[in-house]
Amino acid sequence: MHSLLSCLGLCALVSGLPSPSLSQTSRFIVTLKNTANQRSISRNYGASVLEEWSIIPGFLAEGNKDLYQTLLTDPEVESVEEDGVMQIHGTVDQLNAPWNLARLSSAGPVSGNGTYRYDERAGEGSDVYVVDTGVSIVHSQFGGRATLGYGATDGNGHGTAVAGVIAGTIAGVAKKASIISVKVLSDSGSGSTADVITGLNWVAQAVATSGRPSVVNMSLGGSASTALDNAVVSLVNSGIPVVVSAGGSNTVESSSPARVPQAITVAGSTIADAKASNSNYGPLIDIFAPAVNIYTTYIGSTTATSILTGNSFAAAHVSGLAAYFYSVYGDITGLQTFAQYDVLSGVPPGTPNVLAHNDQNV
Repeated sequence: MHSLLSCLGLCALVSGLPSPSLSQTSRFIVTLKNTANQRSISRNYGASVLEEWSIIPGFLAEGNKDLYQTLLTDPEVESVEEDGVMQIHGTVDQLNAPWNLARLSSAGPVSGNGTYRYDERAGEGSDVYVVDTGVSIVHSQFGGRATLGYGATDGNGHGTAVAGVIAGTIAGVAKKASIISVKVLSDSGSGSTADVITGLNWVAQAVATSGRPSVVNMSLGGSASTALDNAVVSLVNSGIPVVVSAGGSNTVESSSPARVPQAITVAGSTIADAKASNSNYGPLIDIFAPAVNIYTTYIGSTTATSILTGNSFAAAHVSGLAAYFYSVYGDITGLQTFAQYDVLSGVPPGTPNVLAHNDQNV
């Protein structure tokens, strides 16, 4: 599985921060250039100094905009920042969640609907590009987080169903992730290999422009195509994880893009923690996820839902988890770190026995 490491969002402090628009007093964290002069420098500000530190060369000062400007001009000061707020990140329990979501946060098999526990960040700040039949972005479960990126809306239902598992408020894994529709398949559910490559080309340009953590979901496949495989590899090499459905025609070696080693190829599992009977298998599989009797969004109205089966939805779970891990940890290595190993039955020899899981346990 291709693991992508990205910035964890821990940025260095720099001097010359924009002057705060203050009418009352505020607190400032002052970092000094020379630890030897810390005491003498802090004393220069007298009663304005609230704390002096040894763990870093600096102190906490309180004052107004004038003090801020004075601190910035002190030649011994490295940087000044307003004192911020730190807080805990809690978890959310979705009660009576569909079985497939409950399994993602369960220590073992589930017998039906249950509790889906997840970090409240839930994919926030991440984009998932759904390369499919389009997405009905007006569905209520997307809550305004879905947009038409490339092509028209969904007249088939497949893309909307996949997007629902990724980020629907009830049906979805990453309930705060953004969905971007990339329509490469017609309303009859088919399209040319060239159309798919064109869609991926658009995705590459869109992600380069946005600069946001992004995942590509491809719950589609066809006969072997070196050109399509290369397009997928190009996305992965540019730092964009591509999650693909394993399909249902036995092994994946002759199917694109499932056969691409750099992609995250997902096979299907059942509520009984068994390989889904219609799921592909083989050494090119990276991970399993629920694929049978999946509750999700659909087309026809803004509240339409359906219960569907297929490896398309296995891929959708993993795309949702990738977006989720981006928001919580800054990368998608959690797909490996938190996965459950050797828990599935019916997995043929040579196929990795790995089940998708989030970072919680109910």
